[in-house]
Amino acid sequence: MNHVPASPDQVIAANFLASYTWFQRHNPACTVRAVGSMVCAHASGSLTDFNVALPDAERPLPDPFSESFRRNCAAVRDFFAQQRVPFSCWIPGRPEAPVAADLGFSGRLVYTGQYLELRNARFAPTAGLTVRRVASLEDLEAFADLIAIGWSMPPEAYRAFFSAQAACLLTPGAAKQFFLGLAGGRPACCMELFGQAGAKVAGIYYVTTHPDFRRQGFAAALQSQVLRLALSQGRETAVVVSEPDECRLLGRLGFVDCSPWFEYIQAPDFAGGV
Repeated sequence: MNHVPASPDQVIAANFLASYTWFQRHNPACTVRAVGSMVCAHASGSLTDFNVALPDAERPLPDPFSESFRRNCAAVRDFFAQQRVPFSCWIPGRPEAPVAADLGFSGRLVYTGQYLELRNARFAPTAGLTVRRVASLEDLEAFADLIAIGWSMPPEAYRAFFSAQAACLLTPGAAKQFFLGLAGGRPACCMELFGQAGAKVAGIYYVTTHPDFRRQGFAAALQSQVLRLALSQGRETAVVVSEPDECRLLGRLGFVDCSPWFEYIQAPDFAGGV
């Protein structure tokens, strides 16, 4: 196994890969396969958000302008064409990266990798929010309904997918920990904290706030409480790949911007590139 220096970008990439492929690695009906310098994960069923390709974190992060990366993208497209599913291909880059068509994809979105030494965190007030870890099927349904607001599939698809993973997801020691923030007894926001056993790094994912509860400080309050928990669990670092609004919020909590991340999307064009 190659040794890769643990730069912030590499730490983000390793946690992102482990979190985004966790469900598929726990489900024998799913597939996780190395394709060149990328790892492809295919989720069976209708939840297409878990058909992804990400950099192999045991290797140096790819140069998105290199010819070898173009070949890897072609191999990734071929892999998912055989599955006949749409998918996303994620890579960290420089301030710029190839446009989608140059790599044979349908579209491209831009995010920001962020990194925080937890000892330097600036925690937000609790804002009257009650936080609890998802520990039941009822909580899983509430979590699914919240993330469907910001993601691409209907809540029924997330409910079915999470219910099928409940045996491992609801285990107290699971690497994936889902949290709900409740205001007035109602689910107002949610997030995931991902950290593998013995690791010092925690990742933040699935941050979503219900429209009825936005602009009240609940997302910052939820993340602050969960990051305090991560610190108490022995985590030293937190990482995230953020959309612009979340990027600004996490900056107020002390997160530092790292490299941009590019999500290349392949729509249902099963013949390959466009």
